[in-house]
Amino acid sequence: MKSILVTLIGISLIVISSCERHPTIRFGFDSQFNKDSQGLSIMSVNKAVVSVYLYGNVEINEGEIEVELTDPDGFAVYTVKLRNQENLQVNKTFAASPGFWKLKYKSYDGTGFINLHLNY
Repeated sequence: MKSILVTLIGISLIVISSCERHPTIRFGFDSQFNKDSQGLSIMSVNKAVVSVYLYGNVEINEGEIEVELTDPDGFAVYTVKLRNQENLQVNKTFAASPGFWKLKYKSYDGTGFINLHLNY
């Protein structure tokens, strides 16, 4: 009986550890921000990727928040600054270039919610 249990546990561990894992392809933010918040999310893109997508929303209650997406060459391909009580819906597509894409935000005495993501 004990050997059957050990065998079943062994088989279960093999099945669990051999399951195919998919790489994470979504990067970004899904959180509240406060008056001194800032964030940086970096996504690595290889040569096979055709497009990079930026999507989500930002809701600001007070103050300001600035959001910027830079490509691997360091050029800002998307920048927006929101002020008091503004809401933003984003659904943008960019031609991909290989390297590290950076999505960042900085709050300037702002409070609200940021739900903004990158993927390919």
